[in-house]
Amino acid sequence: ASVGDRFWVPHPELVFAPLSLAGIGGGIAKFADGEGSSIQVTAEQFDELPRVHDAQLKGVENVCTLEEVSQAALLHTVRTRYCMAQPHIYTRVARIVIAVNPFRSLPIYSAETMRKYVESRDSMDLPPHIFAVGQDAITGLKQADGKNQAVLISGESGAGKTE
Repeated sequence: ASVGDRFWVPHPELVFAPLSLAGIGGGIAKFADGEGSSIQVTAEQFDELPRVHDAQLKGVENVCTLEEVSQAALLHTVRTRYCMAQPHIYTRVARIVIAVNPFRSLPIYSAETMRKYVESRDSMDLPPHIFAVGQDAITGLKQADGKNQAVLISGESGAGKTE
């Protein structure tokens, strides 16, 4: 590893942060956070840190498109999408949709939006949305030839599961 290389480093507020290596010495790896502070980890901890890839910082729609998926990359992707000017509360992991409660109304549940998902050949061709899960369930029922189907919707109380 070289000074300037980026790694996913445990962070007290963000859980993981993409930080640049500032130096290694005396069994300690030091990382700069870009705001004048630094975080240190032991050499043993450093050896386990995943590297940051540029695509992991962009807030992609589908985490499975990342070159390397880690807990840190997943969390950062969801956070980046949520913190956009117009929050993107849904993030896809293949056909699984992760939803983050925006704690406010968003104009993303219109009849027009629903129509797009209902008329789509494949929900993966559209941005992640709870309507995609519904459309996938209906498609699965139609193609199941009478076999039982299940949809798992999980989340904390008040997280918006009934929307």
